[in-house]
Amino acid sequence: MALCYNEYLHKVISDIKKTLAIKNGDPAHDKARNLKEEKSLLDWLNDISIEPLFAWFDCIEETKVNTNMSKRRWRTEIISRDRLFLTKLGVI
Repeated sequence: MALCYNEYLHKVISDIKKTLAIKNGDPAHDKARNLKEEKSLLDWLNDISIEPLFAWFDCIEETKVNTNMSKRRWRTEIISRDRLFLTKLGVI
C-alpha cells in the first residue's frame, strides 16, 4: 500500500513539474515574479527525492507554550516556495 502512495506522489509531482515556469496565457499567471517562483520550485523539485522532501515538511511545526509567566507560540517558517508547492498539490 505504501508503494502505491509513493508511486502516486511521484506521478503527481511529475505532473506538477510539467506545468511549472511555463507561460499558459493567463496574465495573472504569466507575471515575471510568479514564473520566477515557479522556476525556483521546479529547480528544487528536480534536485530533491521523496525522502528528503518528506523530511523537509516534517520539520514544519507549531509549538504553543502556556505558562503563568507567558503565552507564546513558535512556528517554523513556511517559505513561499513551500507554500506554492502545497498549493499545487491542493493542500492549501
